[in-house]
Amino acid sequence: ATRRMEQLTKRLQGAGFRELAQQAANETRRLQQLGSMSDEGHKRLKYGTRRLLSGKLNG
Repeated sequence: ATRRMEQLTKRLQGAGFRELAQQAANETRRLQQLGSMSDEGHKRLKYGTRRLLSGKLNG
């Protein structure tokens, strides 16, 4: 799971989505340290990436 989160962070950074990439990086650290993501972080990433896929997010 940590590896997938690291890959997501890199893809978001590369695409210029800084805030979402930062959230992913924060949740990756939390996952490494505590073994789980925060509820709020999970929600932000879930819906933020969903908006990306639907094309509703402006850079």
